[in-house]
Amino acid sequence: MENARFDRLVTSLGSGASRRGVLQLLAGAGGGGLAMAAGLSASDAKKKKKRFKPKASGAPCSSDKQCCTKKTKRICEVPQDASSGDTVCCGGQGATCGGVNGDGDALAPKCCIGQGGVRSFVCSQNDQTTPNVPGTCIPNPPE
Repeated sequence: MENARFDRLVTSLGSGASRRGVLQLLAGAGGGGLAMAAGLSASDAKKKKKRFKPKASGAPCSSDKQCCTKKTKRICEVPQDASSGDTVCCGGQGATCGGVNGDGDALAPKCCIGQGGVRSFVCSQNDQTTPNVPGTCIPNPPE
């Protein structure tokens, strides 16, 4: 907010200016003036507007929160066809999965297989006779 506008605001508040005049001054000051009127700094107002964006399927992660479990149904776990034990955002119960290709290999987005069979899911569409059909991650049946 410009210094002159701030000075006018302080002066009008102290001089008993009309409510309409004060509101017009605040509206002219933009979001910073409104934030100050609400007792927030302009940077606080910007922080509140930021929305959490979950990591993409396949992105490295260290907790389920990063994958936005509620909305995307992805969890932070070891994915299907992983050659290492690294955790990434992959499909948990009810997440969308990519099915399989003609060779039976899992397509992205992939379901999680977990570590040691814990939190292990498979894609409901895993028949290679119908390749490239998306499905849903369902619990991996015990062997």
